[in-house]
Amino acid sequence: MNTKRGISEHEIGGRLRPLKFGTNQADIFCRLRKIELAEYLELYKGLKAGKVDIAFTRDTVYSALAEGARWAKQEVDFDHYDVGDWLDENPAVAAAILNTATEGSGPNESPLTVTAEEKESA
Repeated sequence: MNTKRGISEHEIGGRLRPLKFGTNQADIFCRLRKIELAEYLELYKGLKAGKVDIAFTRDTVYSALAEGARWAKQEVDFDHYDVGDWLDENPAVAAAILNTATEGSGPNESPLTVTAEEKESA
């Protein structure tokens, strides 16, 4: 597993794929949903509180996979419906991926929040 913040790998869609959470992932999610960042952040707070729906789960995983592929210089050879099919095949992977999205952030933070340590090193 990669040690960089917001990056992980999971077996999904028949192979090990990189996922990356952060600014670009949030942008992909917002463009897919045609929403503003503020609405995304409200939805993310729902994730932290355990209140998510299946479309949010699918679109979050899709956006992290799409950004992970872009970051790793791989082709994005899937769409959000493919991701939904993959999640149907292995529902447990969704929980693992969403756990990655919330790992290391507080209850009101998002993957876009900068930690004190990161501020000092900037």
